[in-house]
Amino acid sequence: MVALASIELKEGFYESAGKWAGEALATTASPVNPSARGARELLGDSAFKRNDFNGAERHYSVLATMSGSPENQARVLRKHGDSLRMLGRYPQAIMQYERAIRIGDENTALKGKNAQTQSFKGIAECY
Repeated sequence: MVALASIELKEGFYESAGKWAGEALATTASPVNPSARGARELLGDSAFKRNDFNGAERHYSVLATMSGSPENQARVLRKHGDSLRMLGRYPQAIMQYERAIRIGDENTALKGKNAQTQSFKGIAECY
């Protein structure tokens, strides 16, 4: 279901993507397994694409508190920052962007990658 939700999101079917991701999340045994993390991120992505920034922020905030690979964590923190910025919560958005940047600084493989560069842009847009 997560794969189907991902395809639907990429094709621009945001409602359908959210539906499939929600079903995938509901059927996972553990909220921290990779499928559940993927489903929750897709729910956030779907909400964000539909301009439901409160919904996106809720999903990303849960993910931001979970452990994950540095790359996944930086990406989620950047997305969380984006949703907070769209809600006009600039100080909180900047905090999330800074966390994503720090992850990039601490992991040379991530330095200058998308999450880090997009976080710098997000901070600039907060001002």
